[in-house]
Amino acid sequence: MDTMENAKQLKALLCIHDEAISKIQHLESIQKELDQRLFQASVTGQNEFQRQYLLRLSVIEGYQYMVKCYRRKVWSRVLELSNLILQTSPGEGVTVLPESPTRRLVIDRMAQPETENFCQMYRSQ
Repeated sequence: MDTMENAKQLKALLCIHDEAISKIQHLESIQKELDQRLFQASVTGQNEFQRQYLLRLSVIEGYQYMVKCYRRKVWSRVLELSNLILQTSPGEGVTVLPESPTRRLVIDRMAQPETENFCQMYRSQ
């Protein structure tokens, strides 16, 4: 590939990366709203709504995790293309350092109530 094709591909990947970031921000706002609704339902004692909000939160968190993984893959491809363009351009050989991966434990809030319900149902049989 020549430099112009790499630059066009880099531009497209940067647009995809920006869209992923805006999607993540939108999902975070939905998550905050659902957290507020869950809190309100727990204060008022509406158990049927608590379960529904926990399920929605679980789906939103899973989708948000998927979008974040996709964003990281796109960003690593952006860094690869940047390095390739910098290596093929005349001048100093500058390289872009990759982003260090971070790992954290993700806990699904729906898991605890579902496990408790399952245990209660199993014990009552």
